[in-house]
Amino acid sequence: MTTVNVVRRRSNRALPGIRFQFDYWLVLAVAGLLVVGMLMVYSSTFDYGIRFYDDATYFIRRQLGSMALGILAIVIIVQFDYHALRRISVPFLGATLLTLVALLFFGEAILGARRGIYQGSYQPSEVAKLATILYIAHWLSSKGDRIKILTYGLLPFSVITGVVCALIVRQPDLSTAVLIAAISFTLFFIAGADWRQFGLA
Repeated sequence: MTTVNVVRRRSNRALPGIRFQFDYWLVLAVAGLLVVGMLMVYSSTFDYGIRFYDDATYFIRRQLGSMALGILAIVIIVQFDYHALRRISVPFLGATLLTLVALLFFGEAILGARRGIYQGSYQPSEVAKLATILYIAHWLSSKGDRIKILTYGLLPFSVITGVVCALIVRQPDLSTAVLIAAISFTLFFIAGADWRQFGLA
């Protein structure tokens, strides 16, 4: 028994900084989505892979590689305290807004839309989703119950969300703008906003 306990203590000390704390229901949901997604990718690309690459698994293997990198990123990210994201939420959103403005003037026009740079490989509107969520969550937590007051709640919230969505609509990318607005209003509601403010909205 003594030997076993010593081995266990040593194994625990071997990775002192590693934390694996997951919401198992969330992990299960993500795993289910990954499995379904992989099945859809394979079923829709195996014929294309055979015809053009002589390999039915060409696309699914590439997708599996991306999935592995994503899982590795998740394992690394969960080691950090998410509260630290509050400190970067403001500069992150600010940089994203500047990128969205610059995109309107310097973005590459494809089929009449300026949505990306570097041949569309980088789309600021996708980054704007994360930046807006982080900022809105931080902003709402800092306001507390004051978000029920019109001048502290709906008005500044509408300005923040409206500016982001307006810049994205100008690209134009209406679907992303609607998605960001929907997520933002959902956060606003969960934070305890007054229903009467939603009536005004």
